[in-house]
Amino acid sequence: MVDELVKHLTDVGNLPYLFVGSGFSRRYIGMENWQDLLENVCKQINLPRPFPYYLTESNKDYPLLGRLISDAFYESFYELDYKTQYPYISDEILKWGNKDTPLKYVISNYIGTKSLLPKHLIDEIEELKKIKVAGVITTNWDCFLEEIFIDFKTYIGQEMMFAETLNFGEIFKIHGCSSKPDSLVLTSRDYVDYNNRNAYLTAKLLTIFVEHPIVFLGYSLSDPNILNIINSVFQCIQKENYDKFKDRLIFVEYDDSIIDPTFMDGTLPIGNGIFLPIKHIKTKDFSAIYTALQKMEQTIPTKLLVRLKDMFYEFVVSNKPGDKMYIDVNNIDYSKLDNIQAAFGFGVADIVHDYGYRSISPKDILTDILSDSNLYVADKLLTSTYSQIIGNIEYFPIYKYLKATGVTSLNDLKTQYPSFSDIVLSRLKKINFNKLMPGSGYVAHKPKVNLYNDLDDLIKNEDISHVLIYLHLLDHSKINLITLQSFLNDNFDKYYNKTDFRKAICLYDILKYS
Repeated sequence: MVDELVKHLTDVGNLPYLFVGSGFSRRYIGMENWQDLLENVCKQINLPRPFPYYLTESNKDYPLLGRLISDAFYESFYELDYKTQYPYISDEILKWGNKDTPLKYVISNYIGTKSLLPKHLIDEIEELKKIKVAGVITTNWDCFLEEIFIDFKTYIGQEMMFAETLNFGEIFKIHGCSSKPDSLVLTSRDYVDYNNRNAYLTAKLLTIFVEHPIVFLGYSLSDPNILNIINSVFQCIQKENYDKFKDRLIFVEYDDSIIDPTFMDGTLPIGNGIFLPIKHIKTKDFSAIYTALQKMEQTIPTKLLVRLKDMFYEFVVSNKPGDKMYIDVNNIDYSKLDNIQAAFGFGVADIVHDYGYRSISPKDILTDILSDSNLYVADKLLTSTYSQIIGNIEYFPIYKYLKATGVTSLNDLKTQYPSFSDIVLSRLKKINFNKLMPGSGYVAHKPKVNLYNDLDDLIKNEDISHVLIYLHLLDHSKINLITLQSFLNDNFDKYYNKTDFRKAICLYDILKYS
């Protein structure tokens, strides 16, 4: 079956996408289905009636069930000593939330208690980490996928509609995530909003379905969630074209009675008497699936290559170990890229041309500062990029690259990089703890700010505008760099061009690299 699946996916072309459902998380971290999850959460909260009442009242309409429980919990929530019982739900959260917020935070906290199941699955999980896929789409709320695909960028809910995504190396959490409780698509109210933006989501999914084979894991063939999603996508496609997708939709179904995995043709009923042709795999052990996905060739999509063209002048193309061919990407025939196996030499001085570094934007550098990678050659960045952009921008981080080049002071910087003007040097001198401090009106708040236990406590209890100011007043011993990095990355797209946000990145840069 492994070789058959590898050949099938290779013939379809492009790396597959995973579409992951609740059965996946149930297998690895013991996550319940929707009904059982709500029932277990109801045991932990104060409700006027037992769970079966709400289940019967909703007629097992789960979004309605979510709304009934949420409404009942909201009515009793403020009668409780909620600050003691639910210390992770602050007044600031409630201030900016809605009536579903308390239940969503309780559910998210409960999901956070889940951990890996017995050891017999550990080997399978290790195999999962090695697979080669273009990206992941999921309706799951937990963060297990982020632990597996640690190099992928995650988009939650509406973020995928407004972000500049590549459809490569990304996780799309279309029903929200427990890391952002208010994003959960839980109640019938949430589904009204979800359906109102369905056209945007459908367009995004349609693009992925057209460009990649889709491997469905953790869904049954009768799951209404996935059937509704697929139906919305195929409403945009003429029926005579349905057959073109027969090799692209691959459903993996768990079956404990299966001895050896089976790979066969099947159909998927999506409503209105329509049956989509699919490939159907039955197995009780997912290792064979993961082995097949490990054998896929890691190619670079044309879309990603075109985006990188603006930054990199030369790249290496090779179909034999040790062979190198240098190609000017301005003259690439993109129609022939399907036959090219491309490998980029990031950070190799003789491959990346100087003009590529002059095209790097301030946003690119800020993104790199907040990553743990070393995408750029620091010497070239300081020579070709900083002298071009920093003279026009106040408060801009630099210590990551100074450390990489061994520069220990701004005087050494001027000696080593004479292209840096006095204006640039004067700007860089502002990148220190004292210069980053807010105005005197805010400094008076320092004792109050330091009543918070740590940065995480500050983030939970203040809005983002105050966090960006107060974090400079917080004792440095209370600032966990991983927490700060995560906070800045989570808010990057919305605030990266704001002065206070850049100052916060400068603080991170100094604390980590100076």
